[in-house]
Amino acid sequence: MTTTENTTNPASTRSATNPANTDMSYRSHQSYPSHRSYPSHQSYPRRINRFEVKYVLNLDQVNEIIGAILPYVEPDTHNGKAGFYPIVSLYYDSPDLMCFWEKVDGMKFRRKLRIRLYDDGPDNAFLEIKQRIDQTTQKRRARGPLEGFLSRMDLLRSPEFPIGEDPVCDEARLLVDKFRLEPKVIVSYNRSAWFGVYERGLRITIDRNLRYSKFLGRFDFRGGRDRYFISPGQMVLEVKFNEAVPGWLCSALNRLDLAARRVSKYCQAVNHGEFGNALF
Repeated sequence: MTTTENTTNPASTRSATNPANTDMSYRSHQSYPSHRSYPSHQSYPRRINRFEVKYVLNLDQVNEIIGAILPYVEPDTHNGKAGFYPIVSLYYDSPDLMCFWEKVDGMKFRRKLRIRLYDDGPDNAFLEIKQRIDQTTQKRRARGPLEGFLSRMDLLRSPEFPIGEDPVCDEARLLVDKFRLEPKVIVSYNRSAWFGVYERGLRITIDRNLRYSKFLGRFDFRGGRDRYFISPGQMVLEVKFNEAVPGWLCSALNRLDLAARRVSKYCQAVNHGEFGNALF
């Protein structure tokens, strides 16, 4: 039986129970809480509709921006001693790259399907639907074993998919059926993250070592991605917020004369792998 949650409390996103021991039990997170559990001082409200702004920085700019934000943020507890945590995502698209071209063409409404892993193994995978409506983003996810998601999103392995097991799984499978979505690209990077101390809905992330590999029939989440789709000397800064970017952060960005960029990691990887283009 599937358990569905509607919550904005990040502390509820993972439990100590191993999903592999619950026989394919999925748990949906409709308002997309953060990927792990947080202590109470890092639990912060997230609205279903959020704003997201991205920038491409070099190392000097990253060091300057980190120095500027430190008085106003606290680090994600999962950054660890290294100061970051790994993310590996398998992206789906149609044979004619519908999702890629919707992003390139600037479609106001679009969705992307992916399976995401962090650093706690294949038994805690996330099936995610990222949706964009004009300037706002919404994310929905279900948690479960990686192999279960791969099987359920495979039209050959699961030609008949039971509807009603989980709302996120149902929506994802409907997208697969309608648009013939299939695994395309594996993207990995290291993420450093911070939360706003005073702005409870603010989250700042910096992603580095952005690499990819084409999907060749196997989701190798442990390695094998040696192709950079953004120069190793450049990193992606993301600012996620509910209403407005705080003044102190605007000042820091303005001092570096940074301009927001339309950066999609999936599209960058496809652009590099399929067409041989590097935008940054």
